[in-house]
Amino acid sequence: MMHLRPVFSISGMCILYLALLSESFAQFDGSLISPVRGTWIVSSGPPCPGSHHCATRNQSWAYDLNLVHPVRGVIACTGQVVYSPTDGKIIAAFDGSPDGFMNPRAPFGNHVVIRRSPVEYVVLAHLQKGSIVVQPGMDISAGRTIGRCGNSGNSSGPHLHMHMQNLPDPHSADAFGLPMVFSNIYILNRFGVCEQTSDSGLIQSQLLCTP
Repeated sequence: MMHLRPVFSISGMCILYLALLSESFAQFDGSLISPVRGTWIVSSGPPCPGSHHCATRNQSWAYDLNLVHPVRGVIACTGQVVYSPTDGKIIAAFDGSPDGFMNPRAPFGNHVVIRRSPVEYVVLAHLQKGSIVVQPGMDISAGRTIGRCGNSGNSSGPHLHMHMQNLPDPHSADAFGLPMVFSNIYILNRFGVCEQTSDSGLIQSQLLCTP
């Protein structure tokens, strides 16, 4: 059963989105899994207006994830494996941007776009140059390696950017962002215990963990 929690300020978009879902998504469960392993913090994410992503329509539900060390706090995630958060098909895999040079003209840097359905496209960005192991046209399953965390594109430091939108081109001005629902994801609670949760979104400052 699909669990969706779309919240749009433009009611027409919501109606269109749900209509397309009802026709096309019977084969999808509507949920994503974590694209990372270990302990990571949602350094930027919903709810708006608290995230810098809110100003860009297709990134309004985007997450920035940073690796956390138990003693040193946030550390560079460079080289950490990034996994596909969904089943789908690879429709874009760009791997030509250097790490460590902010480039507003190529904001996503090295990135992968996964088609979940006709109106759901997951973007994973700022990947390490030379690390992407998938190609356009490939079918992919959730949990498979797609590349490694890096610092390419318009990025001020190593982290993983992730968002979902309704169109395949992450640079499209016509695309709008979609909320992401996760299944069987683990969150570090205030007592330091890694707890499993399901059918929920993430919010800024939450800590993802691996049991």
